[in-house]
Amino acid sequence: MRTCESVDELARELGVTRRCLYKWRTKLEAVEAGEEAARPSTYALAHRKEILQLKRLIAAKPMEVDFLKGALQTVEARRQKKGEIARWHLRRNPRSDVIARQLKYRAYM
Repeated sequence: MRTCESVDELARELGVTRRCLYKWRTKLEAVEAGEEAARPSTYALAHRKEILQLKRLIAAKPMEVDFLKGALQTVEARRQKKGEIARWHLRRNPRSDVIARQLKYRAYM
């Protein structure tokens, strides 16, 4: 706009309105030399979204670990309970043991 003779010609060439050109000029003047524009690039925005998604996944991991620990404790408790029941059902008489029966059978022969 500074080197152009007519703002109207420049607007027609770019296919925008004069008002739009002036808004662009105002925004560009607000940004100091060497400073990036306030609006992030699409790559930066995509990276930020990915970072947020990964942070959410990392935050969910401790909950998954706690759930699995609880499930493992439940399974272990059930195994121990079944083991106690199985031991209770076993007879304490050694004659009822398979080996004892085999020895008894051999003794009769």
